[in-house]
Amino acid sequence: MTQDYFRVRVFERVRVAIPLPDVEGVYPVTQKEICPIPGVQSYLLGVVNRRGTLTWVLDLSQFLGLSSVSIQPSQNLKTLVCHPGDSSKENYKRSLACVVAQLEGMFTSVEQKPLTKRLKPRIQPLFLGLSYHDQQWIPIVNPAAMFQTIQTESIRAVI
Repeated sequence: MTQDYFRVRVFERVRVAIPLPDVEGVYPVTQKEICPIPGVQSYLLGVVNRRGTLTWVLDLSQFLGLSSVSIQPSQNLKTLVCHPGDSSKENYKRSLACVVAQLEGMFTSVEQKPLTKRLKPRIQPLFLGLSYHDQQWIPIVNPAAMFQTIQTESIRAVI
């Protein structure tokens, strides 16, 4: 079965794929445009106003348990805007601008397999499996699970 993905480099040589139906697009943003929100997880850099809609900006590297992306004040950040994959009315406007090291583009994979490697319990549910492209297996991120994790961890931080 063929499946379309958008591949990004998250940190150094770490790459992940995001299912193309869950990708809204690429959105450039500068550090100055991000409005920090106090009291949230450190991987949430804040929100940006995107065409009249507030969109959370997420450091995808830090969210996945890697080092935080280095951000300079005047630097244009590379973000891939994702939504939770559910097109219901309540989720229609929910989106995340995921800051990544590099946007590598779309690809079609004809081979996928389950993720068999044990990961840290927090990040294991964030992956759908692996996709084969350019002679390597690339982990597939589950945007719906990302939204769920952010929501759960935000509620815990408040309690």
